Amino acid sequence: MRKHLILLVLAALALSLTPATAATTSKTFAVSITKQAFVPKAVTIEVNDSVKWTNKDTVNHQVACQKCPFTSPVLRPEGTYTYTFKQAGKFAIRDTLRGKIKGTVTVKPPPNGVSLSATPGVVKYATNTSKLTGTVSNQRAHEKVVILGRECGQAVFSKIATVDTGNHGNFGVRVKPSKKAVYEAKWKAATSKPVSVRVRPAIRLAKVAPHKFRVRVRAAQSFAGKRVLFQRFRPATGKWVRVRRVKLKAIATVGTTQISGKTFRSKVRRHRMVRIKLRSRTAAPCYLGGLSNTITS
Repeated sequence: MRKHLILLVLAALALSLTPATAATTSKTFAVSITKQAFVPKAVTIEVNDSVKWTNKDTVNHQVACQKCPFTSPVLRPEGTYTYTFKQAGKFAIRDTLRGKIKGTVTVKPPPNGVSLSATPGVVKYATNTSKLTGTVSNQRAHEKVVILGRECGQAVFSKIATVDTGNHGNFGVRVKPSKKAVYEAKWKAATSKPVSVRVRPAIRLAKVAPHKFRVRVRAAQSFAGKRVLFQRFRPATGKWVRVRRVKLKAIATVGTTQISGKTFRSKVRRHRMVRIKLRSRTAAPCYLGGLSNTITS
């Protein structure tokens, strides 16, 4: 009986660990920066893998890639810099402070398929875009890739765009989701792993009179009836503290944008830094929480 119980526990533990292990597919490769060279000088990785450079010298170094593009901060001894390569190709890496130190990173395309990634993964409503990039495995130009998207509340994916691949089979397209969205890329019979882009509502705070403030929250849904936090900054502790809760109401609808807000009073002292905070649990499931601009009371 005891042996049987132990086997059941071990089986349950194995099942609980399997999803986490399977989800970790990207890798990080280490490169040391010495006095004379990158070690190793040439690195071969796959799309969405990362390279971490560590300064093993006694003087400063700086890693740069013109084609990627990126330039690291100046790395002091034992300083590190990590970059994730989202497109296939061969990239020349150099040390801007020590011109003779050069290397390469070769990024292989996904095997027999298509990759997809999103940068950034979090955007502000109606303000920021995210760039979807990927690579097809044959590395050819002029391949047709279909981008599919599904926003929060939608049951099925719909076609967003069709893009042509460029050099090395790379492609890219910008998206501006109005709510949390999931995207996929389809190429021939292959479908990429889904990637998500999360959205924060646009929040604006203004002072309209002494001890009187106005908040506006813009999104593709109404937040009427939801409560946000009016906060002030406490210099002594370096933290934001709650002054009061503010219950929002419906203000207007402009196109697909719904505006929620409230004009309210507060006895917060003058010349204090104040802001509005929308908590993630309040904004869920289609939005992340967010912060307004900071103003002086």
